[in-house]
Amino acid sequence: MFSTHRQLEKRTGKSGTPRLEYLQELVNEYQNTSDQEAKYQVLANLANFAYDPINYEWLWELNVVDLFLGSSLTDTLTEPDEKIKEFGLSGLCNLCLEKRNKEHIMNNDGVPLVIDCIFSEKEDIILSAITTLMFLISQNDDDEKGDEQLLVRKLADKSDVLIENFRPGVMEKWGLGPEELYKTNPSLIYTRVSGFGQTGPYAKKPGFASVCEAMAGWRYINGFPNQPPVRQNISLGDSLTGLTAALGTVLGLLARNKIAQAGQVVDAAIYESMFNMMEGVLPEYDRFGEIRQPSGTSVTGIVPTNAYPCSDSKHVIIGGNTDSLYKKLMKVVGREDLTTSDYETNKERVIHERLIDGAISEWTRKHTSEEVVERLEEEGIPCGHIYNIKDIVEDKHVQSRNVLETVKVGENREDGGWDLKTPGETTWAGPDLGQHNREVLVDILGIGEDKIRELQEHGIVGKTL
Repeated sequence: MFSTHRQLEKRTGKSGTPRLEYLQELVNEYQNTSDQEAKYQVLANLANFAYDPINYEWLWELNVVDLFLGSSLTDTLTEPDEKIKEFGLSGLCNLCLEKRNKEHIMNNDGVPLVIDCIFSEKEDIILSAITTLMFLISQNDDDEKGDEQLLVRKLADKSDVLIENFRPGVMEKWGLGPEELYKTNPSLIYTRVSGFGQTGPYAKKPGFASVCEAMAGWRYINGFPNQPPVRQNISLGDSLTGLTAALGTVLGLLARNKIAQAGQVVDAAIYESMFNMMEGVLPEYDRFGEIRQPSGTSVTGIVPTNAYPCSDSKHVIIGGNTDSLYKKLMKVVGREDLTTSDYETNKERVIHERLIDGAISEWTRKHTSEEVVERLEEEGIPCGHIYNIKDIVEDKHVQSRNVLETVKVGENREDGGWDLKTPGETTWAGPDLGQHNREVLVDILGIGEDKIRELQEHGIVGKTL
């Protein structure tokens, strides 16, 4: 969290003192003015400072948290020869967004709403600690409001974002609902994830992704006709709702700048996130009374696009569903007799779907998957292999774009930890359990040693401090 001059000099080779003094001046100016436009100008100056190439590498060394455009600084810079304390702009709910890189989000005037957000360890600590404390609260008697609740409140007071996914009503029962937390932190973005949302007759139902995917219609349209519905072999509902919640959180942070620093409650429901993926299923029913049925390996109403068998017992995906691509495809497979006016547009081809797919399959069965892909790519026809995870990891395109990297996890474990492949760029794999208890409880919340020992004796915090 804190950077010393030696750390600042590590990458630039220059002392950070003059720049720290300038930043101190900007912070003082920000805090000493009540005019909102003047505050925006100060932040514009900060933006110019951040994007100056001379300062860029130096500023990158700063870990920044807890300031969003339009909000007030909760802590000031100390003397230049001491430590830098909580300077910068909000990290946009790092735990939810799962990012460690910089974000540049501009408003209509071109002023950065987020200046070089360095997602610091401290931000993760705050949000992760809240998650851990929620578990501890859940172990207590329903009516008991003890030290765990107090710690959560203190952490929430210092946070931009709180994320929870308990069943609706649980946080309120613990005295930690939005209305309570807004009394001391009215600018908090309170993000809630549940199966069926916070309101409505199904709100209190258990909300696992498998159930919500089914009730959103997703399970019904997947699979083969006259067979049990098929579930994709991942928890898609959870992942999609995480993205929905992340987007809602970002929008809440942006809105906070526009609505007098007011917080927002983000209500993300798994079934709604899945329903949003249903494309034309609703218009088909609303306009024509059609209820889309499962269609196996194809997509209803689009021909040809399917998985086709090859001689090496593999399948390839071929999408020849535009009029021009269809003609090219039929020429490659030797069936130009299927390019007459009876097959000219998709409307006609849907009628003859089985005949067309059969003709394509007859050709692909004579060739290996590599041969099929190579031949079709020569003609510019969209096609591809069906990869398993081994194929993805070993693919040259994936490797060239650095989609995956190896991150060391659990370095402090007795066994030395393990390597984990992960998408994107990760500068920090996250802390070991309890690694930052002291920083959170002592440095951030200011809890004394006697109180910490008491919390440890009651099992509220671990004994790793």
